[in-house]
Amino acid sequence: MSGKISALIFDLDGTLIDTMPAHYLAWKEAIKAYDWQFTEEHFYSMAGWPTLKVAQVVMAACGNPEPAEVIASRKESLFLAHLSEMRPIEPVVAIARRFAGRLPMAIATGSRAGQADTLLNLLGIKDLFQVILTADDGLPGKPHPAIFLKAAELMGAPAKECLVFEDGEAGLAAAAAAGMARIDVRKSNEISTAVADTSLNGLGHWGL
Repeated sequence: MSGKISALIFDLDGTLIDTMPAHYLAWKEAIKAYDWQFTEEHFYSMAGWPTLKVAQVVMAACGNPEPAEVIASRKESLFLAHLSEMRPIEPVVAIARRFAGRLPMAIATGSRAGQADTLLNLLGIKDLFQVILTADDGLPGKPHPAIFLKAAELMGAPAKECLVFEDGEAGLAAAAAAGMARIDVRKSNEISTAVADTSLNGLGHWGL
């Protein structure tokens, strides 16, 4: 680890915008016809997974009554109906705004491209990012590090000089596997430290 940060990578759902309750409600609505309890604990254990991968697990648990692609599409439509309930995660959005134009920045999300565009436009921050990678780019899903390594490559930044902002265990594991510094945005102390750090070069803060 070099001790230098030269690029930032952000997850989207649950990191820049509080969408997780809406995702959970959409999944519950999408499978309400089936006799299976999709618990919040089970749902949050899959945070960061591509929608289709979650759909495959859910459909298997329900006995595969319909193709995973069908339930994934239904869930995405139901999710978008909750847009008005979603709010930015202000401390993380503030970090992205602060470093826009100072450091290259990327989005690396398990969401599909259309949904990612909708959320970034809702936040008004899409133009801050030079690279946007989604489930539609065909890379292995988190916890595989591929999406983070591809983001670093496209930004022209060494993986060891990237700092990842994440809220899911799969994403944090992917960042670790990529050899990148990482911040768990669920931990208020880590975000408070990042907000106060005007250079983000104090890698000792990030538990490496």
